[in-house]
Amino acid sequence: MWVGFRPGSRDDAPILGTTGTEGLILATGHHRNGILLTPATADAIAGLVLTGKVDPIIHDFGLGRFMQEDLTRKKTWISA
Repeated sequence: MWVGFRPGSRDDAPILGTTGTEGLILATGHHRNGILLTPATADAIAGLVLTGKVDPIIHDFGLGRFMQEDLTRKKTWISA
């Protein structure tokens, strides 16, 4: 039996970085590319944990990209 449990995200890109909850850092949503992205993800997330600074490499992969998308949709819907 095969389950295929490989978490993905809405835009098929990983979700990396901080959240609105203090101390919670995400490194998920790699889907089938997890094995390929593990070294880069581990390095960037370790740097974030140790320094508190988000590496520019993972900046665009933050959870905020979904919130921005939702705000844009609401804005479009309200103005239409």
